[in-house]
Amino acid sequence: AWPIFGFYLRDGVVSGLVSLALHVIVLAGLYAVMQFLHQLPPYLDVEYPVLRAHPILLDLTMRAPPMVPWAAMARVFAGVGAVRSAWKLSRFILNNRRAPGEGHYVGQMVNMELKLNTLLKRSEAMFKQELIANSLSASEHIETGNARAAARSLV
Repeated sequence: AWPIFGFYLRDGVVSGLVSLALHVIVLAGLYAVMQFLHQLPPYLDVEYPVLRAHPILLDLTMRAPPMVPWAAMARVFAGVGAVRSAWKLSRFILNNRRAPGEGHYVGQMVNMELKLNTLLKRSEAMFKQELIANSLSASEHIETGNARAAARSLV
């Protein structure tokens, strides 16, 4: 039952339960319509035509419940469910106690490296732009014959 409830409750408790109830109602309605129209396979019919056709199967079915250790099976399923729930709860608590980003060092280092590479490229581009602007300014000063201003613009 847990995988089914887990599927419905993954988005939220209320919306999951409403969706589950809606699906149960739709399936019950389909079952009732198919039973009314006699379109159900024999193994799904509540009038048990398979067991009525074979009295030995009916006798075995009626004797089966006392032979099966239902209480032990229920305890095993309950124990497995309790262990699974405790495991998930402990993992949730341990994950919430950690500081944000702890355990994600590789991802953080990659992120920092990408940011540093971006800063390096920006600074290189700014340096090239400033160098080009200064050299253009120096060439303008040289064309006008002002060597002192050209030297100043290159420094």
